[in-house]
Amino acid sequence: MKDVNLVNTIPLHRQYEVRRWFILSMALLGGTLITITILQVPQLRAWYSINKEKENLEGSLHVFESIMDKKHELKQQEQKLRTKKTKLEQYRKDPKNPIRQMQMIITACDKTIELDGLTIQKSSFKITAACSQVEHATGFIQRLSQDKHMQNTKLVSMQQHKNNQTLHFTVHGKIKKT
Repeated sequence: MKDVNLVNTIPLHRQYEVRRWFILSMALLGGTLITITILQVPQLRAWYSINKEKENLEGSLHVFESIMDKKHELKQQEQKLRTKKTKLEQYRKDPKNPIRQMQMIITACDKTIELDGLTIQKSSFKITAACSQVEHATGFIQRLSQDKHMQNTKLVSMQQHKNNQTLHFTVHGKIKKT
């Protein structure tokens, strides 16, 4: 080859070697990139699908956390209700509970007696009621005095209003402690 501008040119067979080396290097580089791509694409797809699944699971995790919070809240409410129920059961079984006496008084009031007021204290009771006849009031007092937990049942007052046909009466008595 000829010198061009005082630069020695590469001989022709060297130019072919460089060209072959360049083409081979580019082919190997391309093959390597294609191989890397082929090997990495499934992993990238798996990574992408795992990230999507992770996002979906995080969304459902928030729902699960809210459900767990509600469950915890309900357990606390259940515990409080059990405590209240236990206290109610203890009160109900307590012999000082006036509910039994109240039930007895209500059952002693038949259809002819209208209960106006009821006061129960620790050891005594006071009943104000209305009826149409004196016999109904005396029957009521007799039914009360037959109960083993009520003592000294007495008719304290009885009044009849002029305009009205009803009798208003008051009964006092003692509650027997058991």
